[in-house]
Amino acid sequence: MVLLLSLIWIISFNGIFVCLFRRRFEETLTLSLMCGALVLYVFSFFSALRLGFYVLMAMGLLFWVYLLVKRKNVKKILGLLFTPGLCAFFFMALCVFVIYHRKGFENADEFMHWGPMVLSSLEHNGFYLSKDILLVNNDYPPFMTLIKMIWIGFNGFHYSEPLLFTAQLTFYFSCPLPLFSSYRKEDWKKIAALTAAVILIGFWMPSTYTAQEWAFLYNSIYLDWVLPAMAVYTYLIFRREGINSFSTAAVSISLACVLLSKQIGLCYYLIIGFMIIVKGLQEKDRKKMIPVGIMAAVPLAVYLTWMVAVRFAGASGVYDVGKISLGELWRNLRTYGTYEHTLAKDFLSAIFTRNLSSYPFTLSYMGYSALMLAGILVMNRKKDILLAFSLLCGTMGYALVMAVLYMTLFEEGGRLPSFDRYMLSYLYFEVLILFALIVEKVRELKKPWAYALAALLLLVSINYSSLPIVTPAYGSSYTRVLVVDNTDSFYPSREDVDGMLFGFRKSHANEEDFGLNGFLSEVKESDLLYIVNYDPPFYDIWKQISPDLDPYTGVVIAIEEKDGQTVFMPMWSHHFNHIIRYYLLEKN
Repeated sequence: MVLLLSLIWIISFNGIFVCLFRRRFEETLTLSLMCGALVLYVFSFFSALRLGFYVLMAMGLLFWVYLLVKRKNVKKILGLLFTPGLCAFFFMALCVFVIYHRKGFENADEFMHWGPMVLSSLEHNGFYLSKDILLVNNDYPPFMTLIKMIWIGFNGFHYSEPLLFTAQLTFYFSCPLPLFSSYRKEDWKKIAALTAAVILIGFWMPSTYTAQEWAFLYNSIYLDWVLPAMAVYTYLIFRREGINSFSTAAVSISLACVLLSKQIGLCYYLIIGFMIIVKGLQEKDRKKMIPVGIMAAVPLAVYLTWMVAVRFAGASGVYDVGKISLGELWRNLRTYGTYEHTLAKDFLSAIFTRNLSSYPFTLSYMGYSALMLAGILVMNRKKDILLAFSLLCGTMGYALVMAVLYMTLFEEGGRLPSFDRYMLSYLYFEVLILFALIVEKVRELKKPWAYALAALLLLVSINYSSLPIVTPAYGSSYTRVLVVDNTDSFYPSREDVDGMLFGFRKSHANEEDFGLNGFLSEVKESDLLYIVNYDPPFYDIWKQISPDLDPYTGVVIAIEEKDGQTVFMPMWSHHFNHIIRYYLLEKN
């Protein structure tokens, strides 16, 4: 029912933009979803997010009222709305729903902040700027959370992990839809092939040293792969439209949402902005620079509102650029042996020598980027020189920004944490652009062999070892977690989480029915221990087993057998902590 209601609203709400710009469904869909999120964004400033949702529903109804009034235009509007691109999108949305209808979180950041962001938004009926439910990253821009809140609204504002996957992936699949805008109903075979290709392209992300288990598009609600897709939508619209009223609106709103998705979105804003400015300078009509200025100013103005909200709430987070002192950074970089100097050398070495890809090529960040840029130039040498140059600048600029972040804002920057995931996300931007150019070139050739060759290249490049990650199953190997709790406050909503099964032991039980032997028998059947809280009887029993270790609350403790004795090892930084904390948050 949620899927049906969501799709009906998507058609209805997008119909407004089809009427306004006289563009096809696939060209305006991403724009309309972005505007829907921005409506919720405005209402969130007044802690009226739910009211914003009902306003969106009313706006969807207004489209059908408009059709009843403007009967002469009905056939033309419906022709723009019900297109092959809509059929392709419906199929993609159905695939997403089927795959993720039982999917739950598995990855650390999902439990630590992506999930709690939505929980906090529900709690506050607006932004998650207060540090109560969400304990970290309260300054993260809220765009994708707002997209998810639309779907949560269709679920009666009841929180649901599978819906978060469904909302994010459905939005993701709207981004490449402009690729379908030149096809007609009679091209159904080509449309089917392109639909399959768009679904498969998400499996491009290769296995890497630090990202192979979780940093895939289809396996998490991380934003790393959606952000470049949003940027590519912006590029596709600008490439197709040039500088006109529709591209001015679409690019302005799209880049605003890119900035409101993640701080690193600034890199994509600069890359696309550079291409737009050069295009504007090439125009003979200097009045074209007015829309260029609008496309540059509107995103920054929208993002400024978020910065003001963060400052007003005092929600300074990890990625506060105000903490960066460029003068101090430059001095330390020039001093041999400093943290910044050493990290800069390690980072420079990593982007040239550290293999991000294991399939189909073993290449570093710079190597893979060079391959993508070469492919772009092969597509159309003269036409895409500006594009290739812009992406080359982006490749170096993105690396520079990441290096600065590692040296200034990352607490453990010396280890280059999540290096593969962060750097691959930019490469995915270039991969998607190359994919779009190949689709464009194949469509121009209009030869059956061209489609066969494109299909062969895609099939060869797909990393098939990543295919099983789409399945919602968690496997048959479980870790049993023994939970000690004397207030009945801990109740996970799922028994099976990331291969974890929860057992329970009430620590307030007296020694007769619990005791040392009873606790030891429970421990021997468990792999991990999580102590929510305890009382004096439990503390006395614990000290008989582990006199040198206090029974820490809120920390996952590994249980091991060494030389016939039970040993407890606190797992201070293990992501199971995030899982358990998340469940406590979900149950408030």
